[in-house]
Amino acid sequence: MQPWPTQRNTSRRLWPLAVALLLGLSLPASHTSSLAADPSPAEGDPPTVAEAAQTTRSIFLPVVSQPDIPSPDTRFAIQLFSGLEAQVAEAALAGAARVRMPLIWAAVEPTNTNPSEYRWSPTYEGWLARITASNMDLILTFDGNPTWAATYSGGPIDKVPISEFVDFVVAAVERYSAPPYNVKLWEFYNEPDNGDPLWAVNSSLGYWGNEPEAYADMLAAVYQPIKQADPRSRVLLGGIAFDFWPEDGGPFVPEFLDGVLQHGGGSYFDVLNFHYYPTAFADNWSAYGPGLIGKTTFLRDKLASYGLYKPVICTEAGVENVNTGTDEIQSRYVPILYVQTMAADLLSLSWFMLVDQDPGSWKTGLLYADLTRKPAFYAYQTATARLGEATYVGALSTAEMGTDAMEAYRFLAFGGQTQFTVAWTNDGLTHPLALSARRVLVVDKYGAESWVYDTSDGFMDGVTTVHVGSSPVYLYPES
Repeated sequence: MQPWPTQRNTSRRLWPLAVALLLGLSLPASHTSSLAADPSPAEGDPPTVAEAAQTTRSIFLPVVSQPDIPSPDTRFAIQLFSGLEAQVAEAALAGAARVRMPLIWAAVEPTNTNPSEYRWSPTYEGWLARITASNMDLILTFDGNPTWAATYSGGPIDKVPISEFVDFVVAAVERYSAPPYNVKLWEFYNEPDNGDPLWAVNSSLGYWGNEPEAYADMLAAVYQPIKQADPRSRVLLGGIAFDFWPEDGGPFVPEFLDGVLQHGGGSYFDVLNFHYYPTAFADNWSAYGPGLIGKTTFLRDKLASYGLYKPVICTEAGVENVNTGTDEIQSRYVPILYVQTMAADLLSLSWFMLVDQDPGSWKTGLLYADLTRKPAFYAYQTATARLGEATYVGALSTAEMGTDAMEAYRFLAFGGQTQFTVAWTNDGLTHPLALSARRVLVVDKYGAESWVYDTSDGFMDGVTTVHVGSSPVYLYPES
């Protein structure tokens, strides 16, 4: 039996904790700014998708033509809920190059005034500046609607005109897309495909699952204003769970993405965004490819069925080291997920999360709550060191591997001068992998090195056989 419902339920407790933390940031009066609404636009709400299609001419190039994303190392992202000095230092030491953080509307605009008063927190901004000063870029997730604006903190803006939200979004983009923050990736709500109000309240998920048309309209309202504020900014679909359906006892609406796309929402986001937890529901995607690759392929095919071709990102993935997992299992999945990220050509994958949170939350952190490092931290460090500047070449065929129970992927490093392979098995057994080499440097998931020689099998034939098991290894052949 899959443990996923428990994992989903407990892990989502972190979002209300983040909201509470950010709402609790004290703000001196001197840091409260008043921003009048721009008098130039016509009065009234921004257009719906249908209206925008008739009245708006997009002048912005598709994201695939822009040079600013991705770079090889930014595929290694991580979830943080604060920018405390020790946490940022650990994220940087792990090798992360991108951080996902929530941006809570209610913390910035707790009361509705005219003109709007945005209480930009110096503490929060110090966190963002510290992250970027540590050579990590940012994904900011809009979330935490104020009670005066919406019934649900992660749901439709149903108490005031959507223009109130647009004004806040534009103010945030204008402020945080500039130095020292340089934010270019903006996500709209966390798992918006949730359709259960109890989950929306108790787990602080998004709550648009039953209203995909409203979500598409929201994207249409914010898209062009974001581009006008900063043409290099990219709009991310909120990371959809796209699993744990109602028939499995879950809250997520399988028709949500179709509903958004059918309503024209595909014109108003630049990057498709999803979440993936590999210890459950893997069978949903196995027909489309192994693990993360399968889910990515399915979603790309979904976009293509609507005539859409967009970059794809995964803003949550992770595995516990306790309860439903072990240190060994968690550590194995670090290289597995990032190898599959590169094979699937994702912009990045955000490991959820850096630090374990409260006792009831899911223990997917690379660090314990006291910032003690787990073994998976070292697996992440090794993955960033080995894969961060590497170029993906391709997957080995079943004939090359000698079994269909193995996954093996080939990369180039050091400007194409060095070829290496990352391999593991999926059946719990050890299988031989023959490589044309005089000897092979074997690097385990923690970075420990050993050598296997051509003659290790008793023959000198120019072929070195490495025995590969369920723990991934980095293999560097030498002729």
